[in-house]
Amino acid sequence: MGIWRRNSAWWVLALVAGGATPWSYGVAPSTDWLTVLRDGSAADKTRLQAAQALLDQSADEAIREALRGEIARPLAGSGGGPFVLKALASRAEAPPELFAIIADRLPKTPAEEQSKVLGALGSFRSREAARLAVEYAGDEHPDDVRIAAFQALRHLSGRDDIPDDAKAWQEWLQRMDGLSEEAWRGEVLRALAKRSDADETRINDLSLKLADALRRLHVSTPPEERGPLLESMLTDSEPAVRNTGLELVSRELSASGAIGPGVGEAILNLLADPNPEVRMSAARLVRQLAPDRAPEVVTRALLLEHDPSAAAALLTAAARWPNPEQIETVLKWLASPGPARDPACDAAWSLYKSAHLDSDNQERLLTLVRTWNDDQLTPSACSVLATLGNEADRLRLRPLLFAREGSVRNSVVEALLWYPEFLDDIVKAARDDQDLFDAASRALLQHEPTAQGLLTLISLPRPSLDTALAGITRLARALNATDLLQVTKDVKDDALRVTLLKQLTADEREMSERADPRMLPALGEGMMTLADLQLTAREPDQALITLESSPFFGPGAAPAPRGFRTLRCAALAALGRIDAADEAGGPPEAWIRGLEVSIKQPYALALGAEIKRRFGAGLGDDLEKKVDGLLKLAASARDSKPEGPAKRDASAGPDTSAEPIAGTGSGPK
Repeated sequence: MGIWRRNSAWWVLALVAGGATPWSYGVAPSTDWLTVLRDGSAADKTRLQAAQALLDQSADEAIREALRGEIARPLAGSGGGPFVLKALASRAEAPPELFAIIADRLPKTPAEEQSKVLGALGSFRSREAARLAVEYAGDEHPDDVRIAAFQALRHLSGRDDIPDDAKAWQEWLQRMDGLSEEAWRGEVLRALAKRSDADETRINDLSLKLADALRRLHVSTPPEERGPLLESMLTDSEPAVRNTGLELVSRELSASGAIGPGVGEAILNLLADPNPEVRMSAARLVRQLAPDRAPEVVTRALLLEHDPSAAAALLTAAARWPNPEQIETVLKWLASPGPARDPACDAAWSLYKSAHLDSDNQERLLTLVRTWNDDQLTPSACSVLATLGNEADRLRLRPLLFAREGSVRNSVVEALLWYPEFLDDIVKAARDDQDLFDAASRALLQHEPTAQGLLTLISLPRPSLDTALAGITRLARALNATDLLQVTKDVKDDALRVTLLKQLTADEREMSERADPRMLPALGEGMMTLADLQLTAREPDQALITLESSPFFGPGAAPAPRGFRTLRCAALAALGRIDAADEAGGPPEAWIRGLEVSIKQPYALALGAEIKRRFGAGLGDDLEKKVDGLLKLAASARDSKPEGPAKRDASAGPDTSAEPIAGTGSGPK
């Protein structure tokens, strides 16, 4: 019993609504089935199966006699009679030649067993059977017998609108006796059709209620227990339950992205479900869940699939796990117009990328895709034409660079970016669609890794800053220092300019260009510009890193550009490192710039006092006034801070004491 059945009364309703299921067995030697039927030690299910098989062969007189013998025996024993009667009762219509056996048995049956025989009587849709059943519907019979008689009458007549009253059924039978046999059969068929329609409506209503109850049960179940619940639903024999299980698995994946391992295995089994819609839903979920046995089960299911919609879902899943066994089936669906063709192309392209297609099958794939109209080309079809085709195939794709459907446009760009003749078209398409920025950056890197190529890329609309910077820096690394420096001079966006200048200080560039005298001027100018921008942005620590990691600092340093010492002194002063700034030997302007950058730092007043002490009258009136003004700003910034620990700017240098910095270099380093 599934977990949900223990929690839902709708399972009982669904079983009642579903009715009996017709039996169908292969023919086996009658003696074997008789042996099984008469074997009191055999399982009830097996003996019932044997009884059904014997009923299928009841046209044989010997079989009928054997069945007569089993029915004639006491039903309370271990004989096969109860299984024969149960098998008869489950049939939509029992073989007419067996009626005489039941009619002969009923009068000889003890009252306590008559209800079982009457259950079998209801499967004979004849007036003779109806007359016999009516005889047992009177008040003189026990309640269980009367109930069984009324059930038999309803079953054989198809009427469920006649009350459980012997007189009412006798009146109905009198009317039926006046009909011809053909008219009688027509009356029964109409009644059965009407009841079937009513049952179908009732079953649909019950299925909706059952699904709603299961959804509520799923919501009320703790997340850690939902896996077993869903697994139980997916393995249930009731289609409505399985369908609801598939729906809830999809919902669970959307909500949490995780599900129990048993659920994936249960869904794999649904790839063999008789209903193609179930197979289609299962294939979609298998692709998401990727259970352990998915590759081989998906391939096996694909080889057996005949429904185009289910095949489409399986082909989409198969594209995730390509293997050579799929080739013929994939190409078969690719050649068949319908919903499976496009997914078949995706699967075929996946087979190609996985190196499973030899040259002959590649040619077959290309030939099939060439027959498609331009408006039918999918992303994978475009990739096939561009990669496996010739120049004419690629020229056919050029107009699709400007197609309305983004996925097609993206795939065409990806396929054509390796060919220089399409570079201008790709750039033009990227001007109309910002989502093509990354592909355009790779096309420019491939065919125009120059200053002009980088400027072209920078001029394109960008989908997001992160995406843009990835493509821009990738192309920037391909330029030499001189060309990259020239590009930075044409860029007006300071943030982007800093990003580009940082490429001049990258380790790999310094290793390749710092020893090249032709590149040193560009490296120096770029490094100085970057450090200056970082100081202006109040990032003295970053400015110092830029300067001290350059080819112009440290052992074996190249001759430093003009202003290098001044800029380094300003960065050190801004960080409060007085001794180091003194060693750098910068002019008063460098110290004052350091004060400007660190104006909000707790050591700014001490730094200002140190500047006045150090340079004194040598500052001159203008610089002295500037220092005094900065000191007032520093004092104001300090006084405006709330009581308690001072809040520091994230880009500021190390926190130090606000005490005056001694001229001897005892300040922070």
